Amino acid sequence: MVSSTFTDLQEHRAALIRAIKGQGLSDIAMENDSAKADVDVVASSLQMVQNSSAYCAVIGSRYGQTPECPVRNPDKLSITELEFNEAQRLGRPILVFIMGDDHPVRKADRETDIKSEKLNAFRENAKPMKPGTQANRVYATFNGAAEFATKATQAIADLRRFLDVQAQPAPPPQSTSEPNPAEPIWNIPPSDPNFFGRKEYIQNLRTALTKNNQPAALTQSIKGLGGLGKSKTALKYADLYRNEYTTGFWTVADSRDNLISGFASFAGLLNLPQREEKDITKAAAAAKRWFESNGNWLLILDNVDHWEVANDWIPTSKTGHVLITTQLQHTGNYAQGLELPRMTPDEGAKFLLERVKCDNPSAEDLATAKDISVEFEGLPLGLEQAGAYIDESKLSPAEYLKLYKGDGKTLRANGEQGTVTRTFTLALEKLGERAKEILRMAAFLAPDAIPEEMLIADGESPIEFRDAVTNAIRYSLIWRNPSTGTVSIHRLVQLVVKDTLDDEASKRWIERNAEAIAKCFPEEVEFNNWAACERLLPHAKILAADIVSLPIESKGSAYLLHQTAWYLGDRARYAEAKPLVHCALRIREQVLGPNHPDTATSLNNLAGNYRAQGQYKEAEPLYQRALEIKEAALGPNHPDTATSLGNLAGNYHEQGQYKEAEPLFQRALEIKETALGPNHPDTATSLGNLAGNYHEQGQYKEAEPLYKRALQIRETVLGPNHPDTAISLNNLAGLYASRGNFLRSIPLFARALAIYEKVHGTDHPDAIGIAKSYHNALQSLSRGHEAAKLRKKFKFNP
Repeated sequence: MVSSTFTDLQEHRAALIRAIKGQGLSDIAMENDSAKADVDVVASSLQMVQNSSAYCAVIGSRYGQTPECPVRNPDKLSITELEFNEAQRLGRPILVFIMGDDHPVRKADRETDIKSEKLNAFRENAKPMKPGTQANRVYATFNGAAEFATKATQAIADLRRFLDVQAQPAPPPQSTSEPNPAEPIWNIPPSDPNFFGRKEYIQNLRTALTKNNQPAALTQSIKGLGGLGKSKTALKYADLYRNEYTTGFWTVADSRDNLISGFASFAGLLNLPQREEKDITKAAAAAKRWFESNGNWLLILDNVDHWEVANDWIPTSKTGHVLITTQLQHTGNYAQGLELPRMTPDEGAKFLLERVKCDNPSAEDLATAKDISVEFEGLPLGLEQAGAYIDESKLSPAEYLKLYKGDGKTLRANGEQGTVTRTFTLALEKLGERAKEILRMAAFLAPDAIPEEMLIADGESPIEFRDAVTNAIRYSLIWRNPSTGTVSIHRLVQLVVKDTLDDEASKRWIERNAEAIAKCFPEEVEFNNWAACERLLPHAKILAADIVSLPIESKGSAYLLHQTAWYLGDRARYAEAKPLVHCALRIREQVLGPNHPDTATSLNNLAGNYRAQGQYKEAEPLYQRALEIKEAALGPNHPDTATSLGNLAGNYHEQGQYKEAEPLFQRALEIKETALGPNHPDTATSLGNLAGNYHEQGQYKEAEPLYKRALQIRETVLGPNHPDTAISLNNLAGLYASRGNFLRSIPLFARALAIYEKVHGTDHPDAIGIAKSYHNALQSLSRGHEAAKLRKKFKFNP
C-alpha cells in the first residue's frame, strides 16, 4: 500500500508507484477510496493496509487529514499515521521515506501549531527500527525528487526480493566457511518469453554441465558472432533449470572493472560482512570465496572479452556451474567451448512462426518463413525482430519479405551484422517519437540493466513512459527486467541507432544522458547509498569515456564526472577516478572559469585523490589553490572556506607537519563556530581535527577538552549510537590510552566498537582498528581472556 499526503507529494508518489509497477507489483493508493466523502475513511484505510503485502509511507511537510472518530481515532491522528500503526501491528514489511530538512517546500505546505508538533512526533516515531526487523523494514530520508526516485527504486527492488523469498520454501542447509545468505538469491534476469527454439542445444548444454553426475564446476562457453542469441540462450537455460540450483548469479563480464563490480554486488546480495569494505575488490574477492566454499549455484559471466581477465574470477572449486557467453573464437584451457551455430532454414522458420504465434501455418507461410530465415542467414536476433515487426504490423510473412527486399539494399551492408541492419531500421521507422528518444538514450549507455529512472523525462507521467517503453519492446528493440526496474538493449541495436545520428546529434544525446544520470546520483556519496551508485556506475563510466574522448564541455557533463569520480574514490578505485577528476576540472575551468567555487571543488577532489594515495606533495598546491578561490569567491568566513582550510591542514597533519596544520585547524574551527554555531556536527568535526593534531604531539591537556566537547555535541545532536559519535568515543579512548589510563579508555573503546559492529559488521577496517586498540588496552591490564575473545571475534592478529 502507498500512503502519503497528496497535494505536496504527487511527484514522489508517482515515482514510488512507478517503482512498484516496475517490479511487477500492484499498488493500492489511499486516495482511491479514502478521499471520497461517502466513505468511512478510517475503516477504508485500515482495510487497505490489511489487504496489502507491504506498506510504503512517504512523510513530507504536511501531517495530513485527521478524521474525526472518537472511538477509532481518539488521539486525532492523521490517516497516514493510523495506517502506519496498523502496518506495525500486523507485522507487514514497512518502507518509510521522510523528507529531509534541505528539501524545497512551498510555504503553503508547511504545517503550523499542533499539526506541526504531531508531524514532528510522527517522523521521529517512524524512524527507529526495532531489533530483528531489518530484513523487512526500511527508513530513508530524501532531499529532492531525483534522490527519492533512486532510493525508492532500490527499496522496492529489495522489497520484491523479500516478498519472493517469503513465498518460496527454505533452502536445504549447507556447510560453508563464509556466511550464507538468509534466503535463496537469484539475480539472473528472466529469459525473453518471445525467444524460441534452441531446445536441442540447451539439452546438450545441460548434459555437458552435469555429465558423469559429477558436481563439477564445468566452465562453459557459448561463443559466436553477434546476433546468434548467446545471452538469451544462457538466460533461457537458467529459466528452464532454475529448480536445479539453490542460487543463481549473473554479471556483465566484458572488463575487469565490471567483473569486480558484479562480484561486489554478489557480496551484498549474500550479505557477506565484506560487502561494506571501502575497497570494492575486497568485497568482490569475498564473493568469489563464497562460490568456492558453497555448492549448487549457477554463475553466468556474460559477454567475456578477455580470457585472462575472466579467468581470475572463475571459481576454482568444482561445486557449481559456470556459464560463459563470448564472441572469442578460442577458449583454450579457460573453458570448454560449445559453438552456438546459426539456425538452419527449418529451425529459423519454426522460430519465426512461433514468434508471430502462427499455430497453423499454410504451406506458403512455411515456405516464406524459410526464405526469411535464409535471408537472415539463421541469425536469431534478426528473426526475432522480424517476427516482432510482423506481429505488431499485422503482416503476413510474405508481405514482410516483400517489404524487406524492397528498397533496402543499401542498408543491407556486407558482413555478418549487415543481415539484421535492415530489419532494425524498418522497426525504428515505425516507432513513436518518445520510444525513439528512449532508444537513442539507451544507445549511448551500457547495454545491460539500464535503470528506468534514468530514461524518464522531466514532467513525464508513468503511463506515458510505460507506453513508450512498451512500444519499443513490441518491436524487440529492447527488453525489460521487471524485478530490477531496468531495460537492456542489444549491442547491434545500439550500433544501428548510432548510425542514424550525425556527430552533433550524438553529442546532444550524450549530454542529455549525462544530465539524466547526474540527477539520479545521490547528492552525497556515502556508504548508505553505495548500492544506488553502483546501479548507475556502468552507464556513468560509458558516458564519462565519451565526454573525455569527444570532448564534451558543459556543466552537466562536469557534474557527472564529479559524482562518478566521487563514488569511485569512496570505493578506493583511485586510478579509475583520477582521469575523470582531471577532466571535470578542465571543463569547469573552461565553462565556469578558473575562480569559480565549483572549480575549487574539482581542485579539492583531485587533491583528495593524490592524498588518498600518499602523494601529499602533489596534493598541497591543489588544496592551496582551492582555498584561495573559496576565500575570494565566498569570503574568508564561509563554511566552505573552513572545509578547504581543514583539507589543507589534514594534508599537513598526515605528513607529521603539525605546526603547519595547527593554525589552519584553529581558523577552520573559529569559522564553523561563528557560521554554523557551537553545537553543529561540523563544528564537532573541526574540534576533533584540532584535538587530533594536539594528540599526535603529546599535548594531551589541550586535546582532552576538545575531544570531550566534540563527543558531547555528537551525542546530543546525532544520538548516542551514531557512527560519528563512535569516532569521538574512540578518539577520547585513544587519548586516555596514550596517557596510560586504560581503566578510563576501556569502556569508551567498548561503546565505540559496539556502535561500529552494529552499523558496519566485524570485518569493517575501522571496526577492526578500534578492536585492536581495545585489545591492547585489555592486555595492558592483564585481561588476556577478554582480549583473546576480541581477537577471535574480529579475526585479527595482535
